[in-house]
Amino acid sequence: MEKLSEEKIMQIIKIFNLDERTRKAENIDQRFLFYRYLNDNGYKLVEIAQFFDRNHVNIFNGVKRNKIQEKTKCTRYIKNTEKLRAYLKEDSIIKDIINVQQKLDSMIDKINNLNTTEI
Repeated sequence: MEKLSEEKIMQIIKIFNLDERTRKAENIDQRFLFYRYLNDNGYKLVEIAQFFDRNHVNIFNGVKRNKIQEKTKCTRYIKNTEKLRAYLKEDSIIKDIINVQQKLDSMIDKINNLNTTEI
């Protein structure tokens, strides 16, 4: 999977208020989920830390805590992160559709080129 653009990352951070310095469980769970999402998609801890104006150790801790919550299937965590998970999944599906469409367009162009070449 390709990395999200910096612009898209900042947009998600603003939409979900992930840069808010709060100890509310909903914000923390979503923030940790997004840390892990970015880390799983090729961003280094230091890069993620820059988006959130945090230390890379904070990001490492958030990724680790997210993995634990995913494993335990904590109901509070699932409830707190459902909107962000849906948003990220929807964005991923849209990218997949665009990729498939581009591949189909490329194949159609190749077929059309084969049909127009003289023998």
